[in-house]
Amino acid sequence: MLPGIISFGVYCYLTDNTPESLWRYSLGALISAMIIYIPLEYLDLWAPMFQFRDDSWAMTIAEPKFVVASLVASLLLASIFSLVVRSKAFSSVLVFMRLTDRAPHETAWHSVLDSRKYLRVIRKNGEILLGWPKYYSLTSDHAFIYLQNVYFFEEDEGGFVHLDNADGVLVNYADVDTIEVSNEKLARR
Repeated sequence: MLPGIISFGVYCYLTDNTPESLWRYSLGALISAMIIYIPLEYLDLWAPMFQFRDDSWAMTIAEPKFVVASLVASLLLASIFSLVVRSKAFSSVLVFMRLTDRAPHETAWHSVLDSRKYLRVIRKNGEILLGWPKYYSLTSDHAFIYLQNVYFFEEDEGGFVHLDNADGVLVNYADVDTIEVSNEKLARR
């Protein structure tokens, strides 16, 4: 069961999808363990800890190759599942098959910020920034977005001016009035 717990924990971390209850977490870990152990049993890379021999139960010590194979399989499973679940292609296939109408992200903001499009950020003080969202956090306590390849709107210059002396700008959502999604690098009005 330990590889299932590890695998499901890594999957939850990579997808930002934590179950609400211990019951759901346990069920996810159990399903992960089954998915891990079936191929390991088939490939003869797993042995049960307790075996019934000669009309009694006997405990066996796990060989190192079994432990390593279980850990590698649990990390591999979590990585593959998180990539599949987060991929837009997988979500598009499910929507096309009419199995769901949900996006691969938990909120619309996650979808927008993961879309790899430039954002026009209009701050409450009127300042306009244009940049590519590299990192973001959407928790209520720490709502920030880190923009790279940032351009500032300068009226004196007659348009956008590239910020050359920094890697990016950290923007607090509390200071933002509007965020617009742009299809072009330098969208102008």
